[in-house]
Order: sequence, then structure tokens, then C-alpha cells
Amino acid sequence: MKVDITREEYRTLLDLLGMAGWVLHAHRDDDAPRTSGYRQVEQKFYALAAEYGCEDLIVHDQEEDQYYPSAEYEEEGPVLKFVDAYNDETFWKELVERLAMRDVLGKVGQKEFHSMSVEERLEKLDAAIGVYEKEFALNGLNRLAIDY
Repeated sequence: MKVDITREEYRTLLDLLGMAGWVLHAHRDDDAPRTSGYRQVEQKFYALAAEYGCEDLIVHDQEEDQYYPSAEYEEEGPVLKFVDAYNDETFWKELVERLAMRDVLGKVGQKEFHSMSVEERLEKLDAAIGVYEKEFALNGLNRLAIDY
């Protein structure tokens, strides 16, 4: 199958590949075998950069015979802006949900929690989540402390 795309669509595809690459490799070894297929597809599309007039965005490393996003594209392109926004939102959501779960389990116990109906569990979790959402909206992390 052949797909015809415009320069603008190719540019958007580069952004999508950058976001996917971040998810796959930001916290893992770049040579992880389970992601090699993704790397191969990424390389295939990166190799087309000059054809689409995007050679300033993708550079070719002759020694490694690999294509990489240019430093300027990585630093000033939209990928990191999307990633940063996603990470920020995920941080707060995960923090609130994990603290709420910890508190609910601490109050009722794991056995009791799992014997509750789904509705009861959600009701308890939602109440605890609401407390943390309000706290963090008002104070951020300023009042969060670890007792040790």
C-alpha cells in the first residue's frame, strides 16, 4: 500500500513519532528488543525527511547509519510541549488517586474494601480524591510532607 501525504502531514507525523518515541524510550533502554519494530518504522519515516523538505528536523548519523531528530527540533518543536503537559496532568492525577487509595485502604482495610460493592468503593475513593484535589489546587505541594 502506498500512502500519499503532504509536507504538512509528514511534519505532523514527525511530531507523532516524537511523542510515541518519548513514551517508548524516555525511561527505558533505547535498544530494548520489544520496541525494535517501532524503531524500524521510525527510521523508515525519518529517512524521508529530505524528500519532504524537513532535513532541518531530522539528521543522519553516518557512523551509526541512523536518523535522529535534530537538537533544534527536539528543543523547540511541539513534542516536548505536549509531553510536558501530559506529564504534568498525569503527575497530579496519579498523586491524587494513589494517596486517596492509600487513605481509604488505611481506614477500612484491604479485605473490607474488596468486599464492598463497586459503587461503595467509588464513593469512598471519590470523597478522598476530592479532598486531595482541593488541597493541591489551593496549595500545590507546599503542605505535602513525609513523616519519617
